[in-house]
Order: sequence, then structure tokens, then C-alpha cells
Amino acid sequence: MGNANTGTKERRMPKRIILVRHGESEGNVDKNVYATVPDHKVQLTKKGKEQAKKAGELIRGVVGNNNCKVYFYNTGFVESLWRDIDMDKIPHSANDNLNIVIISHGPTVGVLLVRFFRWTAEQVENLTSPKNAVVRIMELGHEGEYTLALYHDDQTLEKWGLSPEMIVDQKQRAFGHKVDLDKCFFTSYFEKNNV
Repeated sequence: MGNANTGTKERRMPKRIILVRHGESEGNVDKNVYATVPDHKVQLTKKGKEQAKKAGELIRGVVGNNNCKVYFYNTGFVESLWRDIDMDKIPHSANDNLNIVIISHGPTVGVLLVRFFRWTAEQVENLTSPKNAVVRIMELGHEGEYTLALYHDDQTLEKWGLSPEMIVDQKQRAFGHKVDLDKCFFTSYFEKNNV
């Protein structure tokens, strides 16, 4: 699948990349566990297993069941994910509803978002680390760029620590046009805070 004019290969990107922080683990409950158990062998608690099940149900609701492909990666394999996409090793056609789910630690979810959206150090300072089993969904927007704004509302993005400018950027990625700031969350923010 290449471009006949240039001979270059067209990259087929997943429709969604879903970032999930793992459910509560024994290490979240007792930090001393890491003194005797390697990180990759730390187990989920009963609560963590319940959280993971709920996250899975949410993801199933988002991706649906019709003509859907879902691939799971843990953060140790994120670089191989990009190689797989570049080398066309993930079999899918342009019509497929391809979803990639990356399960990770909280800070790594933040690092991945920084990498996708090229956020600055100043922008990152206010981001919150996701709680256990929180799902952050990036979906291809209007111009083929990933955005959080197709699935998550302004209040959620604000709660995660995105600045007003970052939220506007997410909306532009989603809808491909300049966002009317009067119809954006700014108005409600200023009214709510009497600014």
C-alpha cells in the first residue's frame, strides 16, 4: 500500500490508542514488596483485579465488537509497537477498526502523552498521574492527528491538568478548525470563578 507518485509507503495508524494505568497492585498497597519481588512479578490486589475488569468493560464499550481488532502492549514494548506499525506488521486494512491498548504505570502514561502531543516541560508540570485503572483514550481526529477531545470532555481534561491552551489544541486536533473560545469551557470557568 504505497503512494504511486512518490513510491513511499502510507502508514496506517490505529483508530485509537488507549492508555491504561494498571489496577491496584501489591506494590501500591505496600511499597516494601519491591524489596523482595521484581516489578514484573508484583500481583494485582483483589481491588486491582476488579478495577482491571471495569477498565476492560469500558474499553469493550468504546471499541465495540464489529470488525474490530485490539492489540495489547505493555510499556516495555511501546518501541516495538511503532516498529510494528512502520513495518506493517500489525495486519489490518484501512477499513479495520484497529485499537491499541497500552497498559502501564501512571507516570509512563504521562510520558507517552507528552511524546504524542509534544507538550513542553511547563505544560507537563500540572498534569496529574492517572489513578489505578484509569483509561485515557486517544482517537484519530479530523486531520489524522491523535486527540483526547473526541472521547473526554473539557472538565475531565482540566481535571487531568491540561491547561486551557492544551484543551484548545486537543479540540483543534479533533475537529480540524479553530475553536470558538466563546463556546469553549473558558466562559464557564471565568463565570464560575468570578474572573
